[in-house]
Amino acid sequence: MRPVQGVGLSVLALALSLSPLEPVIAQDVPALSISIPAQSLNQALLELGQQADIQIYYLPDTVSGLQAAPVSGRMTPQQAMQSLLKGTGVQASWRGRTVSLTRSSRDDTTQLAPITVTANTGLATEGSGSYVAMGPSTSASGLELSLRETPQSMTVITHQKIEDKNYRALDESLRDAPGIVAVQGNGDSRWEYLARGHSISNIQYDGITTSTQSYSRDILADDDLAMYDRVEIVRGATGLLEGSGNPSASVNLIRKRPTSTPQYSARVTASSWENARGVVDLSNALNESGTVRGRAVIVAGGGKLYRDYNRQKEQLFYGVVDVDLTPATTLSLGLSRQRQHNDGYSWGGFPTRADGSFYDLSPHDFLGSDWEYLDRRQTTLYADLEHRFDNGWVMKALTRAAWAESDYVASYPWYTGGALRKFTQSVDMRDKHYAFNVNANGPLTLFGRDHDFSIGINANKENERVDGSSAANIPLDPENWSPTSQAKPTFGLNPYYVDENKEELGLYASARFDIADPLKLILGGRVSWFKSKSQYYKTDYSADAEFVPYVGLVYDLNDTYSVYASHTGIFKPQSYYDINGSLLDPVKGTNNELGLKGEFLDKRLNASIALFQLEQLNLPTQVAGVTYCNPAVLYCYEAAEKVRTRGVELEVAGAVTDRWNVSAGYTYARSEYASGTRKGELYNERSSPENMVKIFSTYRLGGALDGLTLGGGVRWQSKVFYKGSNFRIEQPGYAIVDLLARYDFNRNTSVQLNIDNLSNKQYYSKIGSSISTGNYLGKPRQVLLTVSHRF
Repeated sequence: MRPVQGVGLSVLALALSLSPLEPVIAQDVPALSISIPAQSLNQALLELGQQADIQIYYLPDTVSGLQAAPVSGRMTPQQAMQSLLKGTGVQASWRGRTVSLTRSSRDDTTQLAPITVTANTGLATEGSGSYVAMGPSTSASGLELSLRETPQSMTVITHQKIEDKNYRALDESLRDAPGIVAVQGNGDSRWEYLARGHSISNIQYDGITTSTQSYSRDILADDDLAMYDRVEIVRGATGLLEGSGNPSASVNLIRKRPTSTPQYSARVTASSWENARGVVDLSNALNESGTVRGRAVIVAGGGKLYRDYNRQKEQLFYGVVDVDLTPATTLSLGLSRQRQHNDGYSWGGFPTRADGSFYDLSPHDFLGSDWEYLDRRQTTLYADLEHRFDNGWVMKALTRAAWAESDYVASYPWYTGGALRKFTQSVDMRDKHYAFNVNANGPLTLFGRDHDFSIGINANKENERVDGSSAANIPLDPENWSPTSQAKPTFGLNPYYVDENKEELGLYASARFDIADPLKLILGGRVSWFKSKSQYYKTDYSADAEFVPYVGLVYDLNDTYSVYASHTGIFKPQSYYDINGSLLDPVKGTNNELGLKGEFLDKRLNASIALFQLEQLNLPTQVAGVTYCNPAVLYCYEAAEKVRTRGVELEVAGAVTDRWNVSAGYTYARSEYASGTRKGELYNERSSPENMVKIFSTYRLGGALDGLTLGGGVRWQSKVFYKGSNFRIEQPGYAIVDLLARYDFNRNTSVQLNIDNLSNKQYYSKIGSSISTGNYLGKPRQVLLTVSHRF
């Protein structure tokens, strides 16, 4: 066996060649510049070891007579190795910065024993330096599929994109994601996400579903991206794995995991809004053999925000330990604790004048009082167990439990008797959420061909409790209001409480059948049971054995392009009763999609185009002229409405060259009522623009400017509006420009400058359905300076 290393040779090769190796753990290493010309594979491996400072073990016969293609660009050692070995029949197994090579086609008795990889190199995007995820994803169907193999529109927000844009929380990343709308839903923290005309009902964490109810965002802490590797988005109806919800999209946050080699970093950011934030990320093996690994992420920040009287403090601790119980079994235990305090919390946004025109206000104005606030605390536990079978099957059991509580004092404007008044409440909230997902997937040979299967069960249970009361309302003049003009009042008027419980259980299965070499058929289905009980709304509703289908067909035109078609479904139980006192059937959502996907430049660049038609059926319509329906309800309804969304999406993401990253998308989506009393009218036109363009790109300069990266992008959307009986609220189309400059002093230290909203454009990022409240001005210009260092 021959060892190769950047600084010399190791006599450990002899011991390794004479003894069987334990299963190894692939470890992500930061991207770096690689330049290796076409030559013998043996010489190419020597150069890779020197340039990447890694150890490579192999027998001379393993690479004898083999040639390597040229490799050039900024990439991880794993990606460089993959390119060198492509088409050679040589396989690589990694342990940190050590890699062992085997050649399966040789039966030389001195060859290394086969090595099982127990962590999938390429799954994590951290350190890849790319805007494309190289590894497979299970977010769409439970099967491990690449983006090209997935018969739905899919976007991955990689770790490099998160760092380049300096995203703090999930809302910032989704705001820039193709086809996604991120708006504030009556509160600074009540972010609402939409796709294809409908709101996104759930957020997933490592594939575990958590619902986002109307009050939830006032309780749950922001999804801080410091603890996540990437965000995976699947657009369309995603009921196969999520269960109930709207036919919009699924959003899956994938946590960072421990590494088996030292990886320590610190990142400090200062904002022109006079706030700062620090992130420390520590990861390493915790024992000599590397079978116990740990990682900790610590975040602390605070200071002023752009609005007057608005200050925040944030704290996050995330810790996770992975333990290899056996060579084939890994246990992962994690804990996160967050606290976020926000003074000057805006609960209702801005009102409009009676005709829907906007008051003369700026993003800096605050219509609340200087004693208003929101304080949120959340503790989350994670426990995952994974076992890898010798036949290629993998079983995973994932659990997540979260306990959150918050309290706030906040106000909102409301017209009463033609006059605008300020309503203030004091509220305490609690949320408990428990969820699990058990899944097995792997290959199976049938009729002489290899197929892939996945089967699983998941469930979630949530309890939400809200206790609140009001103070006396007072007059409000938006253009002459001072947040210090009102002393903190006494609360206790109109006390109320909300106690809601939701439970959902689902069984799901999917399979990818290898019909022919270029043709794959994906079939799946889910059966769900749902139950909800609300004390406040005095409603109980449920769904029993609700079936959701998943059908996809992918045809490879060649090594670059694939065409696909899919039909996917989802359902959403509803609490409306018909004229006979029976619950209406659940709302049904479907998504039909036809698309073309391509992989370019050794899969470093992905492109796609999709045509889609999405429908939501059984939407309720109140029955007119009926004064008595059922003793339990005041009004009765019929399932008469149908909403249809038709559109097209185009997306490009990845590396155009080794120096040029790009992320670009265009979406056209028009939603309207297809049946019922509102047939022909637009649907959700106040939140979902018909046209959106999202572009961001970076370029790393060379020569005398080597180390300097420049970037920029634009986010554009067409108009949104809401038309009431005697008013119209409209935000015309607008474009926001962001810029980036970063200088890498060396492989470990960099300084980065971000300018968001370069032109300081004033626009309403959210408009309401009432002249009273719900209109939010977008964020003004912000300059961010970040210093990063890896130890």
